Amino acid sequence: MGEKVIRVLALVALVLGLASCGGSRPLSRADLVKQANAICRQRAADIAATRKRVHTRDFATFVAAALPVADRAASKLEGLKPPKELTSAYSRWTAGVRAQVTQIKRALAALRAHRRVPNGEGLAAAEREAKLARQLGLTGCG
Repeated sequence: MGEKVIRVLALVALVLGLASCGGSRPLSRADLVKQANAICRQRAADIAATRKRVHTRDFATFVAAALPVADRAASKLEGLKPPKELTSAYSRWTAGVRAQVTQIKRALAALRAHRRVPNGEGLAAAEREAKLARQLGLTGCG
C-alpha cells in the first residue's frame, strides 16, 4: 500500500509541475524589473559572501565556489517571462548572462589546467550585457 501511495503522489506532483510550467503569464514590465533586480542583487550578495568565505588568493577555488551562484541566478533569470514588448531584448540579455556563466566555466578549466585565462572577450561581453540591462531598466544587474 505504501508504494502505491508514493507512486500516486509522484504522479500528482508531476502533473502539477507540468501544469505550472506552460501556463504562466508574462510579467508586467515593473514586475520583471523588480524580480530580475532582486535575483541580481542576491547573486551579488552571494558572490560577496563567497569572496569572504573563500580565500581569494586561491582564485580557482573562489571561481569554483562562485560558479554555482552565477549558474543559479542565470537559471532564475531565464525562468522569468517578460512582457511581449521586452521578449526580444530580455532574451538577448539572458543569453548573454548564460554566456558569461559559460565563460566562467572556461576560465575555471583554464585555471585548473594552469593555463592563461582569456578575459578580453569576457570584458566586452560584460559591457554589452550591462548596456542591455540598463535598456531593460535593470539597475541591479549591470
